[in-house]
Amino acid sequence: MKCILCGGDQTVVFYTEPKLKEDYYRCGTCDLRFVDPERRLGSPGEKSRYETHENAVEDVRYQEFQRPVIALIEAKPQEKKILDFGCGAGPVIKHLLEPRGYEVALYDPFFFPDRAVLEKTYDFIAAVEVAEHLYDPAAEFLLLRNLLKPGGRLGVMTVQPDESTDFANWYYRRDPTHVTFYSRETLNWIARHFNFSSVNFHSDRLAEFVA
Repeated sequence: MKCILCGGDQTVVFYTEPKLKEDYYRCGTCDLRFVDPERRLGSPGEKSRYETHENAVEDVRYQEFQRPVIALIEAKPQEKKILDFGCGAGPVIKHLLEPRGYEVALYDPFFFPDRAVLEKTYDFIAAVEVAEHLYDPAAEFLLLRNLLKPGGRLGVMTVQPDESTDFANWYYRRDPTHVTFYSRETLNWIARHFNFSSVNFHSDRLAEFVA
């Protein structure tokens, strides 16, 4: 099994889900963990699951969940051109920031599939709970890097496993749409490989890449 991020062949099965017989691989080069591609839901199954999410833009709890990324945007208020990549059906960032003068473009393959927004460049790209859904993370991170202006930033919110993570009982992998998992080592590899100038870790679920 080739790694779906770095393309290397140093992958091993490190966990098998006993009930579903799902294999999870771990790459010895970039440390990515990922489910066997043959066990993914596919687009129809994914969309059906996303449609059950309660992510209304007026929901205060959902707004608070996205506050860490919004705070990164607000840290440089002169940077107004934002892309919410994988925004889902409830684009909270646009709802909260556009009234304050930000220009927020939306892209989501299921709910806002206008790829014309992927032909522009941005000061900040938000990817909130997106990375763990990616089937081809190499292609997607390359795209995101190319969409940033010089010095632009990419905020990636995804839970980062480490050596203490009890993968068998880890809640995050139990969502069947979560297929790709990034440790801090993986995110550092992404920063180096895709020529970001730096990556800053704000928590165990928020990383900020700087172009």
